Amino acid sequence: FQNYCRPEATQGFDVVAFDFGNLGESDARPGYRPFHWITNHEVADVEAALAFVQSRPEWIGLPVVLIGASRGANAALAAAGSS
Repeated sequence: FQNYCRPEATQGFDVVAFDFGNLGESDARPGYRPFHWITNHEVADVEAALAFVQSRPEWIGLPVVLIGASRGANAALAAAGSS
């Protein structure tokens, strides 16, 4: 997220950032190779991140803002549309 948000944009907010499955430091899904477009795997990753945020007592009742770039933005839109 740091490449897309200036530090002052996140001041006063808690930020939860993650790597999609099979990318960065995330766990690997056997047999899955990420593509340039989203799949159900990326949408499930966003939904899991949202579930994590909603499970935290310190964040209950607070608004959630989803930010993504490229494939991450599309996965965020798909997850938001399915909830």
